[in-house]
Amino acid sequence: MSLTEDERYTFSSLITLLIECESTLHQYYLDASTATSDPQLATALANFAKSIARSVDSMQRARVETVVEIALEPITNLRLSDLMSSIDRVEIGRTGYGETLMALEGVVSQLYRQASPKLASMSAEIGELLLRLSRDSDERVRELEKSMNR
Repeated sequence: MSLTEDERYTFSSLITLLIECESTLHQYYLDASTATSDPQLATALANFAKSIARSVDSMQRARVETVVEIALEPITNLRLSDLMSSIDRVEIGRTGYGETLMALEGVVSQLYRQASPKLASMSAEIGELLLRLSRDSDERVRELEKSMNR
């Protein structure tokens, strides 16, 4: 997508995009929890996956409960396609799950920080939800860093 091309979202399409990102992250955490031989790390990763599942549920409820007028209002100037393509390019390779999960979390957190002000103008509740999800993502990165440095 060119920088001059305007990305347009609706509330519903943006929330759907964020749910898809969280779902991808959720699957990575599940995969990592079963792939590790460290029982303490496996438990932490599985707990992160549960937390993300709750986040997805919150966003799905918000999407369903939003009034139609807000849901159809166009949202522009987000430029999320580059962030989304970086999620699509993530692969578990030489770096393993830890670095992959931290990279994904960084992208997801950035998505939330960019989308939050746009959605907050439509719904303060949704704006706050996305800020909380960004903080949750940042906290998971800190926990992953601690786990990897043990």
